[in-house]
Amino acid sequence: MKKIFIVITLIILAITGFAQEYNSIHELHYKEFGIKNKLPGEFDPEGKDIIPLQFDKSKRDNVTIFGYLPDWEYQTARNYLRYDILTHIAAFDFVANASGGLTNPSYWPWTDVINTAHQNGVKVILTVVNFDGDVIHTIMTNSTVKQTFFNNVKSRMIQYQLDGINIDFESLNTADRGDVVNNFMAELSAYVKSTNPEAEISFAGPAVNWSGWKFQGLANACDYIFIMGYSFWGSWSTTTGACAPLTGGSINIANTVNVQYSAVTQSAPEKLILGVPYYGLKWIARTSQPGASVIDWVSSTRFTTDQPNSQTYGLQWNTNNQVPWYRWQINDTSW
Repeated sequence: MKKIFIVITLIILAITGFAQEYNSIHELHYKEFGIKNKLPGEFDPEGKDIIPLQFDKSKRDNVTIFGYLPDWEYQTARNYLRYDILTHIAAFDFVANASGGLTNPSYWPWTDVINTAHQNGVKVILTVVNFDGDVIHTIMTNSTVKQTFFNNVKSRMIQYQLDGINIDFESLNTADRGDVVNNFMAELSAYVKSTNPEAEISFAGPAVNWSGWKFQGLANACDYIFIMGYSFWGSWSTTTGACAPLTGGSINIANTVNVQYSAVTQSAPEKLILGVPYYGLKWIARTSQPGASVIDWVSSTRFTTDQPNSQTYGLQWNTNNQVPWYRWQINDTSW
């Protein structure tokens, strides 16, 4: 059985709920940090020096630790990747267009990362991205575009000795969230596995089923769902709140696993990977307490900044949400 993906969530302030759907941090960070004009890499563009996976650490250790590596982090993060802990690195992002074409990430191919990963039994997954519901609809329903897309993702996977495909399609039209996406994923899986039966096909799923999703069917259609277990609060929030509350309120991580994905949790828990954030949320607020009224949204934050800041300002613990957070006073009326 695959175990749940774990890490630490570092939050800035804590709780109340929201009752509608918002864009995930994948899309928000893509818009904020994404490299629009893709940059060339330092290795052979054909990937001829890439070696295949030497052994499968996830099967050997019976655990999955799955992390996304965005291209804007590649040049720095490649020096610090923990191949001894990770079992999967998802190369983010191969952008899909309305014709079924793909744009490679910046600095591609990441031959150094792929080879080091493969030497350590870590799989490298091709992450395909699109955040436009109408474009996604075309890719999934137009037979010509869909076949072009299938051909492109499989050929990229083969060319660069990659070990699977993760589909990160977000903002799907409501009508496309059930049978349409499930059938699409089943077809993609069958097409890729006809050439490489060991390839892993997965989908980046939402934390909450706002409407339309059939998670059991989606799990049946692919090898696993990576649950984007974050963005419960964000720039839109009128009160401070946890990015990924474990408990508290009506919507939280416990609810995601036990209610939203209950059918899959009960029938095939090994098909779920729970993604948790390495980022926090920062507001200017009216009081020092969790759930404070928001004066202004500041930004999302990085773990690398939050960890030392929490030591400077004092790490707090929110028992309702079971998350860490920290605060400091700006003036007499704001924190």
